[in-house]
Amino acid sequence: MKILLLTEYIAPKKAVASIRWTKIIKYLKQLDKDIQIDVITTQRFQNRIPEYQIDEFLIRDLSHIDHYYQVQLIDYIVLLYQKVKVGFKKITTGNNHRVFQKNSQESFNLLNKMTNNTTEWNKTVNSCYKNDSIHLRKLKNWYLKVWSELVSSQIIYHYCIKRVDFNKYDFLITSYGPEWPHRVGSMIKMRHQSLLWIADFRDQWAREIDEDWLYCRNKCLTEKICIHADLLLKVNDHLILHESKNQSVMTLTNGFDPDEKQKPSRADQFSIVYTGTIYYTDDLNPLFAAIKELIQDGKIDLKDLVFSYCGNSSTVFDAYVREYNFDDCYINHGKLSRKESLKLQSSSSLLIMAGWSTNKEVIEWSGKMYEYMMSEKPILYLMTGDLESSVPSQKMKDLGGFCFETAKYEKEYTKMKEYILDIYYQWKNGAIKVENQDKMYINTFSYPEIARRFYQILKNFNYS
Repeated sequence: MKILLLTEYIAPKKAVASIRWTKIIKYLKQLDKDIQIDVITTQRFQNRIPEYQIDEFLIRDLSHIDHYYQVQLIDYIVLLYQKVKVGFKKITTGNNHRVFQKNSQESFNLLNKMTNNTTEWNKTVNSCYKNDSIHLRKLKNWYLKVWSELVSSQIIYHYCIKRVDFNKYDFLITSYGPEWPHRVGSMIKMRHQSLLWIADFRDQWAREIDEDWLYCRNKCLTEKICIHADLLLKVNDHLILHESKNQSVMTLTNGFDPDEKQKPSRADQFSIVYTGTIYYTDDLNPLFAAIKELIQDGKIDLKDLVFSYCGNSSTVFDAYVREYNFDDCYINHGKLSRKESLKLQSSSSLLIMAGWSTNKEVIEWSGKMYEYMMSEKPILYLMTGDLESSVPSQKMKDLGGFCFETAKYEKEYTKMKEYILDIYYQWKNGAIKVENQDKMYINTFSYPEIARRFYQILKNFNYS
């Protein structure tokens, strides 16, 4: 069985999104040593962005990839206005580390052609730059991103079609986002009809918080671009893909790698830890308010307390700390490596995660929650939105944690305080025990199990 994967995020890129296919590949190889898995991804010229830096924890997983192709690109604003040459790099992993790199005038000419013959495009962008309204700034950035996807797709296809023998593969897998993997996958499928194409949606891709025109564009992605995919994969059961009537759809969640599990330890202080991104739809006020009240009531000693945060949203978490006057018991760890983040989780007393769920958009677990699942630590999930009985609220008991929903604020606020206080007393007594965890449920999110389910999907294709 030979598989070609097209994805933006893969080892060794430092992003939560990189974990999904890196780990599925790792455990597919353990299931079938004869399976060949090749990857086409990108290398960005501007590596100042965190998700394009290297994750030292994922480097070792590169050995499971047979052939690793990188198409060199630059960030979309530079792509449009500087027109830098791009190249193609092929890396063969394993015992033979051979690197070939070739810069071609062809790519420069292609980029020139696509950016110069766009009179209406230039008019739109220029008008957006002249107007400082929030709507037009969003529109400007969206246009730039859309144009970047179109150009990137053409460049990647332009190189791959000349250098990759698609006829030797049984499966083509493309993973969204961004868009280019599906766009390139569609072009490849049109040219190689016998190639089985699996289009994967690894994230909550069409959010209610997005603008209507962006939602319509995402909707168009499955209705038109992915129309010829043999199978659509979605990250949770509630994700609406707008697939065609006869198109097959299956769920393949994200998960955690048990090989990365850190040994739980007890911190010297009652450590409340948040790792990961905080979105503007999230609300941490109930947590801070509850802690404040417990201190004022003399039930928690302020000297025992420490808040810790690591991730890209430190300014947001900082604001909560200042508002509730917890500056003296706060550690901002900044942007830690994933390995350091896992160690921080393993030494915590209480892990915090935030999300949102509404009648229009049902959210399940975030990427960081899968790491939390294997931490064997208490978890408090703060869920905003108007939807009661969200998936986390129904399933948190299986993780031995507690989910607070703002839709049931009055009913659950006191219960949340009691949960925090119970964990605090356990810590005071020397040991925190996470009780009533459903190990079988948690194991369904381990990548060995996820890879096993995906391997069965591939075998069913072969036998059909």
